Amino acid sequence: MRPRGFFSDTEINPYNQKPYSNQYYKILESRKKLPVFEKRNQIVTIVKENRVVIIEGSTGSGKTTQIPQFLLEAAIVEPNLLIACTQPRRVAATSVSSRVAQEMDLSIPGIVGYSVRYDYNYNDETRLLYMTDGVLLREFMSDTLISRYGLVIIDEAHERTINSDIILGLLKMALAKRNNLKVVVMSATIEAKKFVKFFSDANMIPPHLSVPGKTFPVEFIYSKNQIKNYKNEAIDIAVSIHSNEKEGDILIFLTGEDDIENVRSSIREQCLSVIPKCQSIKSVMCLPMYSSLPFADQARVFDPAPKPEIRKIIISTNIAETSVTIDGIVYVIDSGLVKQTQYNPIKRMTSLLPVAISKASATQRAGRAGRTKPGKCYRLYSLETFQTVLPEQTTPEINRSDLVSVVLLMFASNIKDIINFPYIDAPHQQLLITAVEELYHLGAIDISGKMTEIGWLMSSLPVEPTYSRAIVAAKDFGCVEEIVTLVALLSQQGKIFIKPREEKARAEHAHSQFYSETGDHLALLNVFNSFYANQTFDWCKRHYLDYRTLSGALSTKNQLISLLHRLGVDITSISLANPNVNDIILQAFLQGSFIKIACYNQSINGYRFLINEEKALIHPSSCLKSTTNEWVMYNESVFTGIDYIRVVSVINPKWIVPASPTYFVPHRFIKGIARTKISHLKEEYDLRNKVVVIK
Repeated sequence: MRPRGFFSDTEINPYNQKPYSNQYYKILESRKKLPVFEKRNQIVTIVKENRVVIIEGSTGSGKTTQIPQFLLEAAIVEPNLLIACTQPRRVAATSVSSRVAQEMDLSIPGIVGYSVRYDYNYNDETRLLYMTDGVLLREFMSDTLISRYGLVIIDEAHERTINSDIILGLLKMALAKRNNLKVVVMSATIEAKKFVKFFSDANMIPPHLSVPGKTFPVEFIYSKNQIKNYKNEAIDIAVSIHSNEKEGDILIFLTGEDDIENVRSSIREQCLSVIPKCQSIKSVMCLPMYSSLPFADQARVFDPAPKPEIRKIIISTNIAETSVTIDGIVYVIDSGLVKQTQYNPIKRMTSLLPVAISKASATQRAGRAGRTKPGKCYRLYSLETFQTVLPEQTTPEINRSDLVSVVLLMFASNIKDIINFPYIDAPHQQLLITAVEELYHLGAIDISGKMTEIGWLMSSLPVEPTYSRAIVAAKDFGCVEEIVTLVALLSQQGKIFIKPREEKARAEHAHSQFYSETGDHLALLNVFNSFYANQTFDWCKRHYLDYRTLSGALSTKNQLISLLHRLGVDITSISLANPNVNDIILQAFLQGSFIKIACYNQSINGYRFLINEEKALIHPSSCLKSTTNEWVMYNESVFTGIDYIRVVSVINPKWIVPASPTYFVPHRFIKGIARTKISHLKEEYDLRNKVVVIK
């Protein structure tokens, strides 16, 4: 006899009035085996009876997919209100929503939907909406009480992203004004205790519920000696597992794209000559996973191998540490490292460097094994290192990041006192002060801290403030379409130019036709304009360009233009016949990137950053490899033992001070060549504009 649906007294799906499919019952049996399933009634009761609930769900408990379903079916919120479930990453929001819809025997969009930056898939029927925390944060701008939601679930709260930390503070404020709002904070580590303390007051102490995790034991294998090259060690272990171990896929945690692609190539080559002892395994399929990878390629890791005898080896950054569940993982290789951003507010520079992971992250990584059978976790560090060197928790992102974007959204959400905002961990005041100063120099706020018309328009655009300021400035320069195109290209996480090692010379020759003597910004525009005229995969392949990244840029551009139309902004464009077209575009872009400029210093045969006078070289990927131009604008700086500046263009020194007269005051900069040059430019600007300097 066919079993009845878990959520229904009949075999009819209450959401679409259709009989449940055979696939529904098959999935239901696997869902019932999840640890969280035993806690269903307890979870529903505790959320019904409390306004805030903290749920500590270990890796493998099923909390991300199951708890939102439990609460939706239990009618926790009023029929006209939504349940929101936030995720730190877009790949998690989209993949989890698809899985949940499948479990409910529904399709997307419908009762279940998702919303991530530049992409959404929901409709008027949607009741459960998975979204990135950044999307929910922006909703607070237009409605600080987020009135369309009855329940907000903050998932993976232990990751402590800037957005989720600010959302927790905003929710705490909203709870004081709304009686029909509930909050569930889901965390996978002991951070749960901190969340209980944060929401506790004289009237409420949120209950803390723990849900067990892994369903199978995990064996730990530590390194006995210090690892000299963790990449080589990871390769050796992966090949050994493939040679000697039974069925089961492998997940390797590395630090970044370059490491992943190099290790992936080596593993693939070495495994070709291996004959596995396990007769049911014949070959491997190596898949990368990192944030700059096109979404379609990221999604491939969730697909089963095309044949049962193929072992999947997934090589990932910490993106696979939480939220996303990759079925079939039995072996985990943990490098013990992660690339982490560290923002220096004095230098106004961000470094991205490998650092040791926390114990909490190590536990999360190990938890990826043992989901379907007993697993093994190979740690490329010693037990002593784990016990005495690794910190308990990862430093919250809010204490090591540039806060300009989030402070702008806070001002736009009518939060005037950013110092005394209810942070779960208050950021260093210098980070907040620097962010406010930069917003002032960008023209987003006035001297009193009040939002300007420019600031309101900037806050309405879902891009970094440097980019949104350039778009706003483009209105006056008559090149909105060009700047939006450039912003769309620079907002993509994937690489546009592809340079396969074995075809590097051929690729560089193909790329050279797009290069501009002014630099990389206009080279990117040249690429996009040529792509727009063709828009085919074959054309991109011939020119060694990434089709998915360019397609993503086109989609982003269309969405930004649609948003600008709704905001009443005319989409102006410059005629290519205009002899000053290049200068106009670069000058408009400089209005948002004036802090990211450097001046040439002949004595060091390189550039000096303005703030700290430190040396910088143009990245080898630039089309300005041998430039000695006096002033350049760059999009980002990268420290890899040497400070490199990437996406670089030559700028006219006369554009610099007008881009932000309040910023380019000589005494702001330390004594040196940059300060001397800025002093001369400021004097020329004051003379041109007849500015009287009172001493």
